[in-house]
Amino acid sequence: MRIGEILIREGHLTQDGLEEALDWQVLYGGRLGTNLLELRLVEEERVARALGKQLGCEVAWGELQPEQEVIALFPKHVADRDEMVPWKMEKRRLKVLCTEIHLEKMDQLGYKLGRACLPVIVPEFRIFQLLRANYGATRQMRALDFGVVPTEGRRRKKQQEAATQSVGELIDEAAFNDLYNRVVQGRTATPPAGTAPVAPRAQMVPPPPEAIEALPEDAILGEV
Repeated sequence: MRIGEILIREGHLTQDGLEEALDWQVLYGGRLGTNLLELRLVEEERVARALGKQLGCEVAWGELQPEQEVIALFPKHVADRDEMVPWKMEKRRLKVLCTEIHLEKMDQLGYKLGRACLPVIVPEFRIFQLLRANYGATRQMRALDFGVVPTEGRRRKKQQEAATQSVGELIDEAAFNDLYNRVVQGRTATPPAGTAPVAPRAQMVPPPPEAIEALPEDAILGEV
């Protein structure tokens, strides 16, 4: 089950909220959880727990501080490439913060480090913050990193939706013809009292061929 469906089922998110976050994701990228948090549609704990239910593993959230002695266990290129950050030692097991579960990579790390590595899922933006702070990795900065809500983008989106709703549908051909006929009939209706009726314009009837032949050569034929 997807994270959005889990949050809706548990009553932490509405369908409208999910659609807004999906639209935001198309515009600005990132995982759905990042967009939900950036728009403040769901609390971080709810997102983390939904991820745990989706992936079936331990989760963490909030301001996470890795133990300095374990940071050096991961080379920079490994942490940056796999988007994983060592967190802490617990009963001779190394807990690794990540956004996805890669059991094969965990096994490889465990073999190299000589200890078991356990994945702990956290929201995407937390991993990016830790990668920047501990490994100097380059990741896209979001409004979420500054603790602000991107209200300008949301306001612009609502204005566009309102403008779209205010524009009526184009009139179809049948309705146009009906309206046109009613207008024409209204113009040819009986004039108000006290005004002279306008005589209809006479329809021109062409003269017979023998009459045209009898006309002089310099005659000019015009409208009657």
